[in-house]
Amino acid sequence: MREQRGGDEDWSLHAVTADGDFRADVASHGSATAVTALVEGHADVGMMSRPIKAEEVNALAATGFGEVNAPGQEHVIALDGIVVLVNKANPITELSLADIAAIFSGAVTDWSQLGGQPGSIRVLARDDKSGTFDTFKTLVLRDRKLVSSAQRYENSEELSDEVASNPNGIGFTGIAYVRNARAVAIRSDCGLSFAPTSFAVKTEEYPLSRRLFLYTEQHLTNPLVGDFVDYALSESGQAVAEEKGFVSLRPELSAAGYTATRIALAARDQQSDPKVFAAFAKGVVNGVRLSITYRFRPGESQLDARAVRDVDRLAEFLNRNGNRGRMVLAGFSDSRGAPARNKQLAAQRAATVARELRRHNVNPAAVVGYGQIAPVACNTSPEGLEKNRRVEVWLFSH
Repeated sequence: MREQRGGDEDWSLHAVTADGDFRADVASHGSATAVTALVEGHADVGMMSRPIKAEEVNALAATGFGEVNAPGQEHVIALDGIVVLVNKANPITELSLADIAAIFSGAVTDWSQLGGQPGSIRVLARDDKSGTFDTFKTLVLRDRKLVSSAQRYENSEELSDEVASNPNGIGFTGIAYVRNARAVAIRSDCGLSFAPTSFAVKTEEYPLSRRLFLYTEQHLTNPLVGDFVDYALSESGQAVAEEKGFVSLRPELSAAGYTATRIALAARDQQSDPKVFAAFAKGVVNGVRLSITYRFRPGESQLDARAVRDVDRLAEFLNRNGNRGRMVLAGFSDSRGAPARNKQLAAQRAATVARELRRHNVNPAAVVGYGQIAPVACNTSPEGLEKNRRVEVWLFSH
């Protein structure tokens, strides 16, 4: 049973089970409020739609909470894509990150400036407490300010519906809230274009993808917290995430045509080593990519919180599908440093994943390091560099 408690974003959940009554109070007022509630001891679980910041980690550590951004305390429970919405009558189907930043900062005010039909752009945005806005500000606006004329919303459904009713409207929400509007493809500063598909969000290559987190203390004082986290990460919990319109962590195979498109995009990379690129193209041409992509804690060789759980997910996926075929782990790097060194680092990352998989009785047929070729993000920001330091999973029928 769910009962409203206080404002529109406050609820009490109550269930009667064979093990007794269960009750949870939920307050959803934006990611920043989660840390405050944890620091003050008013919450057992912090829900956030962005990674916790260094100063927030330190504030919690000072209370004895533990290393909250470490695996075991940081739990990636689902994924979301921040989509940029336009009215279905708007002819524009793709916008660059620079275009979006110009629109939402007020530098571009008419659709004709972007090749669309003349009309004054109506900007809609989430409110300041929203993790969606915080992520949008970090990934798109950066040091710019949101245009003062923007209409602000605490509720994503209302924002989406307003865009759907206004031919000149534009806004941003999570991928769950497209509703009757239309989401445009996003083009990065270095020319990579991604449609907001579940596969692109799962690989975290869609430029405006994000993780959804639960944060818990090191030594749990409430025994129900661990059960709740386990449920959220289970198949049943992931099914609920999908039902609510988010992107689950369930492994997904790339669609037909993906591999050819991927090779073509890699060929455009001016920094690619021709010999390494040829090896990459030959190595994946007959393969299918799995959405699971292993990444590492910033500046470390350890798997991050999602990757640790994805080791189990990959093993379960392969076991469920019976015939595993050949699996190849392909390591990649950012573009900093010498290409030969980057290739070596990429191979080391792939070897790290292989060791973890072997502990789960999963034995890759090959472990390869391709270095800095085939980037999936621009190498011009810390976030882009981290996305490019990755290990991909490729499957082959023979």
